Amino acid sequence: MVHDLLSKLQIYPVLVDVGASGHPPLIWEPIKHDAVYVGFDPDQRDLQTNPVNGYFKAHIVNTAITASDSLDQVEFYLTHSPHCSSTLPPDLTSLENYLFAPLFAVEGKSKVSATTLNDVSKRLALSSIDWLKVDTQGTDLRIYQSLAPQLKSSLVALDVEPGLIDAYQGEDLFTDTHKTLTDDGFWLSDLAVKGTVRMRLDTISGLQHGSAEQTKFQFEHRTKISPGWVEARYLRTLEYAVAQKWSEREYILLWAFALLDSQFGFALDTAAKFKSLFGNTSTAREIETVAWSIAMRGSKRWLITKRIKRIVKRLIGYQS
Repeated sequence: MVHDLLSKLQIYPVLVDVGASGHPPLIWEPIKHDAVYVGFDPDQRDLQTNPVNGYFKAHIVNTAITASDSLDQVEFYLTHSPHCSSTLPPDLTSLENYLFAPLFAVEGKSKVSATTLNDVSKRLALSSIDWLKVDTQGTDLRIYQSLAPQLKSSLVALDVEPGLIDAYQGEDLFTDTHKTLTDDGFWLSDLAVKGTVRMRLDTISGLQHGSAEQTKFQFEHRTKISPGWVEARYLRTLEYAVAQKWSEREYILLWAFALLDSQFGFALDTAAKFKSLFGNTSTAREIETVAWSIAMRGSKRWLITKRIKRIVKRLIGYQS
């Protein structure tokens, strides 16, 4: 239903994916047929052959994104895992405390072309970036802060993956990232804490319990995970939207992105604000109706899941 409305209103959200190893974010799938996709990743070892099938328009840019207008090249650290490659060198002293340290082993360094989001936006004639996903392994905050004022003020949603530990030298950590974004009129819509086992590989080597690789596997799958980084999603607040005098398009995208992220209550708040600002138009009535319909379906699923969990818990207690 979200896709149908965007299509009818001829709204084409611009979705920018900085760090595009693998596939575009799955959350974008429902609206991709009406979306403009722009993906960046200089490490093409895990870039899918056809990652953007089905998008209204798609651009893959094989350059690194930096926060500096003065750099046209940067040194890129190619790590054992393509998902860990970065313009920042890994902090090996910090990483040696964790079992996933080998993923960050630098297998090569390369000078790669560099650009900024501002330059690419001009080159592709993008008047806005509506949803920005940044996964640059340590520089997410500075990339966001480098946006030109017009691009930054109209940004509706932002996904970042800042660290909780020092995986890279001089990286942007979650604490600073969260404060900056909330100060800039975002609220935290989703947060997934990710991590790995805090254990040194040389400790495994000293254990006499089978092969080192087998022992490492057992610890990775049977031991408590220590927080290492987060996957965080931010949406703009309605207070910010009002202060910036957002257009109907921006409010509709905020409504649509909230629904995609299952923030049904906030989507209805956005629909109500849209009606109060732009009048009781057919569009205002439709976004309210669609949000209510989706919210009720989502609420029913949540209630059913909650009841099932309650029954299972009661049965387990009875059997014990």
